[in-house]
Amino acid sequence: MYNRSFYSLKKEFISILESYDIEVLVDVRSYPDSKHVPQFNKENMEKWVPEHDIKYIHMKELDCRRKSRKYIDELISLAKEQKVCYMVKKQFRGDVIRLLFQII
Repeated sequence: MYNRSFYSLKKEFISILESYDIEVLVDVRSYPDSKHVPQFNKENMEKWVPEHDIKYIHMKELDCRRKSRKYIDELISLAKEQKVCYMVKKQFRGDVIRLLFQII
């Protein structure tokens, strides 16, 4: 799980993902935009993340305020097939951790 407020540089972010052999980045932010760190806006990430052979998926349906079983099942399936990193806003980090423990 990665929280974008820890790092602002793309290079550092990619290094972390690559160090764990992450294949898919699942962005569960409902509003994946930032005035302070524009490289982490959805439109930008859709361009530069795949340049590093990492798939970028935006799943706002899993933003931790809404829990749809359909999307949770999709997330479980994805995690069984590939190494996945979940990108969340800091205030929802605990919710994602609880969700992941439900999956396990």
